[in-house]
Amino acid sequence: MVSVMDVFKHRTVRELAALADTPQDRRGPRALLHRLTSAGSTSPVLSYVCVPYGGGSAVVYQPLADALPDGHALWSVAIPGHDVGMDEDRLPFDELAAGCVREILEKVEGPIVLYGHCGVGSALTVEIARRLEAAGRELDGVYIGGIFPFARPRGRVMSRIAKIAEAERLRSDQRYVNWLISQGVDMSDLDPAQARRIVRNMRRDSREAEDYYTRLFESGTQRLRAPVISVVGTEDPATDYYQERFREWHFLTSASAVVVLAEAGHFFS
Repeated sequence: MVSVMDVFKHRTVRELAALADTPQDRRGPRALLHRLTSAGSTSPVLSYVCVPYGGGSAVVYQPLADALPDGHALWSVAIPGHDVGMDEDRLPFDELAAGCVREILEKVEGPIVLYGHCGVGSALTVEIARRLEAAGRELDGVYIGGIFPFARPRGRVMSRIAKIAEAERLRSDQRYVNWLISQGVDMSDLDPAQARRIVRNMRRDSREAEDYYTRLFESGTQRLRAPVISVVGTEDPATDYYQERFREWHFLTSASAVVVLAEAGHFFS
């Protein structure tokens, strides 16, 4: 079985054929972290570690990697269960975060900037940042795109309303399918069982991200030394009121800022 990431990492027919001929059990464990820029002979001036949105493949950051100047490296996280073409189980949130941190410490050189997009991307990025700083690895910045921290409301009445809204949202898979199609995924080419698996993983990721932020808000957390920078679009309803809302990250850091992408449309929340 060949994944989308395999296609990007093995650019010739010969390389892909050799990979396809190698039994799955002889390929070794699948990495979580993949370098999308070519390896240089010197340590990078700056290394980016990027986490995709829910249902997104690690290769969504390939255009950004191609546009980076020399001396910069980009690594992307391949979240198990998100890759079209791969039949693999998802990892629990804490296990996924621990695995990402382990590979970052082993592989990534130079100063580090983290970037995470939307629900699961932002939550995983925040947890990676917390664990890296706890391990003594300094970060130049933590960038969060298309979303602000979110948690379940407190109180009996508001909690009940939230549960009703969640039940309504999960009533159909079509919301997720429509969004994947809008991102260029041809769902007609997918086996129905695989399509259902991807959507199911997206749902679980959304719930885990909400659970994660809820725990942080309720229990408190040691603040990051690195600043958190919100990346927002002027036409993105998920980041409405960004002029004030970027300060919501102050529960996590003493320094926050916002970067505005003019006329950037809706991402995903």
